[in-house]
Amino acid sequence: KTTLPLTFFADGLKLSDWSFMSYTSPTTQKTIKEILDGYFPSLLKEEHPQGAPLKVIDRTGNAFKDWYREFSRTDPDLADGGDSLRVNLAAGRAMKAPAQDRSAAERLLAKLPEQVVRNGRVCDVRGAIAEKLGPSAGLVQGARLRSSSAPAADSDPNAALGSAPPSGVGGIAPGRDEIKLLLPTRDPSAPTARLQVKLETGHRITLTMEPHALLSELWAALEKWRSTHSIARAAAGGRQCSLRSAFPPRTYSDMSETLEHAGLTPSATLFVTVDVPAAT
Repeated sequence: KTTLPLTFFADGLKLSDWSFMSYTSPTTQKTIKEILDGYFPSLLKEEHPQGAPLKVIDRTGNAFKDWYREFSRTDPDLADGGDSLRVNLAAGRAMKAPAQDRSAAERLLAKLPEQVVRNGRVCDVRGAIAEKLGPSAGLVQGARLRSSSAPAADSDPNAALGSAPPSGVGGIAPGRDEIKLLLPTRDPSAPTARLQVKLETGHRITLTMEPHALLSELWAALEKWRSTHSIARAAAGGRQCSLRSAFPPRTYSDMSETLEHAGLTPSATLFVTVDVPAAT
């Protein structure tokens, strides 16, 4: 099958022979979610019902119009204004982290809007995609994506990123649970902190808490959830776990810090990771 280009520019992306799409476009955001979730982009399903290999090309150093005007005719990887790959294309440049620069995943996240308003709801775009990328993962490699029906366009914009790994831990399948830890006497209009936490087991938990709640309360809530669902405690077996965010990259170690002071309001995506001891 013909390999199709998926090209990332500073201001948007170009998918095969589809026209350039800005990162702020709902269609672009939906396409990125589909790809990060391992689905073949729905934009290409009609022309390629059985799927096709995609090759990621990194052109984030230029805005699309600048690239098209100055480099499209001489681009070593792309032909036809970015519609196709050049014949006898050598290995394309995967979006991997340069030794002394941010990773491509971090550069992409930096260009995405933090939130968008959809159907009257404020949707956390950057956080949802950061959750799927993980704290240190690359963006997308130039590999074949499985051909499968993608989530419906009018579904919950975060639903596509909530799919669970195939197997469970502790007797239940990894999924997304919701926990609300709000004061019963609170003003309903007062702000909250909505946190999406992915455990090292693959389980996902969404917590709604008071902005002045402490990180220790968040950790305690996670430990209680583990106990309720027969999931091993974070410190089981003498291992050390940390609470981290992917964007910005940070480890939250001061458990006396409030969620608001830690920059986790109004919403944030966090990961529990197992610390690997340094080799001696």
